[in-house]
Amino acid sequence: MESISVWQKDLFWTYAVVFLQVGSNVILLPFILRTFPQEIVGIWAIFSTIVGSTTELLDFGFNTSFTRSVFYIFSGAKTLKKNRILSCRKYFRNRLQSFEGTN
Repeated sequence: MESISVWQKDLFWTYAVVFLQVGSNVILLPFILRTFPQEIVGIWAIFSTIVGSTTELLDFGFNTSFTRSVFYIFSGAKTLKKNRILSCRKYFRNRLQSFEGTN
């Protein structure tokens, strides 16, 4: 199995993206607060919170799985295989049995 190498430029771009995301919000927020009335900013803040939380709720982990698969492909993986995935019922049954065995 080949090891996955992380290059310094990859780390740099990761930090650069995070900095730009946070920095853009820090720069835009005072401009937005000066330009628009409080009522409009409040309504949009509530709306974006509802949409963001609903999106996270309905994501079901697909974004993480998709990102992981794309990363594996770009790092040179030839195939993607399902490996040791337990159903929720089987997982909790195993956990319950191991918990009952300790008493």
